[in-house]
Amino acid sequence: MNQLFTAVVFSVGLTSPMLMASSLTLPSTADIIAVNGQPIKAENTLDLAEGVNQLALRYTGSYRDRGSMERFESEVVIIRFNAENTSYQLVLPNISQAKQASRFNQQPKIVINSASGPIAIQTDVLIKNGLQLGRNYQQELAAYNQTQQGAAVSQFASAYAVAVPVAPVSIAPPQGVTTAATVAPVSLVPPSPIATSKSVVEPKTIEQDQAEIREMLDYWYSKANENTKAEFKQSIN
Repeated sequence: MNQLFTAVVFSVGLTSPMLMASSLTLPSTADIIAVNGQPIKAENTLDLAEGVNQLALRYTGSYRDRGSMERFESEVVIIRFNAENTSYQLVLPNISQAKQASRFNQQPKIVINSASGPIAIQTDVLIKNGLQLGRNYQQELAAYNQTQQGAAVSQFASAYAVAVPVAPVSIAPPQGVTTAATVAPVSLVPPSPIATSKSVVEPKTIEQDQAEIREMLDYWYSKANENTKAEFKQSIN
């Protein structure tokens, strides 16, 4: 049973795609931004994979200037180096003056020591012009790693996928399939007034008009009582 367990552990170790081969001790002034294109936070030590590695960090510290303490945060520095199965130590310079801080931003002096002494490194500064708030360092590093700069590592360029606008594609229907025809908008015109047939009224003659009056007089006279009839006769005499 113990032999089987040992064999399984040994097999997993051989098939692991990336083993942590070394460690890097960090000074308190090193603010790690990303490792191999990926954002990460580290304080005291950092595990490294064997082979090429890329660090992005800031120098954070303070110095006295004219009697007051000034806080210093450097530009983002990119460091490229090869790591083996050993321990390393990152060394940053002591910055105690404003001119030293300015010099570090222009040409950072960084050393990575091993048990046998300093190792070869390439450094560069990740510059972004304009407003510095809300920076996407993962995207900036991916773009940097697509260049030919000294600290660029092309294999880390795909650490961030940048969305590319895709033009709309017009898909034709399969042959033999009839699609609905596009109907042009119809302009609705209100209907014109409908002409209705009208009766032509001819003017009445005097005889016809008088005949209707007599009929009306006869009608109302028949409805009146005797007193009303007498008063009516008296008024027309």
